[in-house]
Order: sequence, then structure tokens, then C-alpha cells
Amino acid sequence: MDDFELRMFTMRRNFEKDGIEWNSKASIGMVMSACNVLSDQLNAAKKRIAALEKQAEALKKSTDHHERHAMRFAGDFNLDLNYNEGSVALYKGVVFIAGRDIAAGRADPPRQGSGWIRIV
Repeated sequence: MDDFELRMFTMRRNFEKDGIEWNSKASIGMVMSACNVLSDQLNAAKKRIAALEKQAEALKKSTDHHERHAMRFAGDFNLDLNYNEGSVALYKGVVFIAGRDIAAGRADPPRQGSGWIRIV
């Protein structure tokens, strides 16, 4: 039995102790009690949803960061392409890794300060 069912059972038992049939017309007190129970449940659900949304956002940021900075093979170097940090490219038989994001047309790998690091 979950918290809602337990609270409703308790409410029903209290009404029946007072001689009020549960199946009779609802009194304002009964309606207010039921609304309070439902309101509490809704507020608890909203808090759980907010916590889950916060966790999902943190996970998305972490995943985006790892995807963006993961080492991946980019094929033969092409001056017309953008390269993200971690991109591995082959340039004239030599393997380079981008040490930072490198915009298209900016620098070929062997140039000093190009952002490319020779790894083989």
C-alpha cells in the first residue's frame, strides 16, 4: 500500500468512526481532506520530477562534454574542415591530434602553433 492509499484508508476509517458512510454524499470536509491528500502527492511528485530534470541536465552536459572532447579519427587532413579538440587526422603519412578546436582554413598540422600535436 503506497502513501496515498494509506492516507485515504485512514481518512475513510476516521469518517466511518464518526458515523459517516464513505459512500454517502461528500461533505466539504471530505472533499477538503481528499484535496489535501492529492495536493501533498502532487507536490511530492513535482519535487521528484524537478530532481530528475536536474539529474538529466547534468548527465546531458557531461555526455556533451565527453562527446565533444573524445578522441576520434577524422581521416585524411582537409584544410576546408573544422576539427574539434581530440580529432585525429592523417597528414602526409603522419598522425596528428587536435589539441584544441581548429577552424577550417586556419592551419595545417605541421605548422608551429597550429593546435595540432604530432603523435606518430
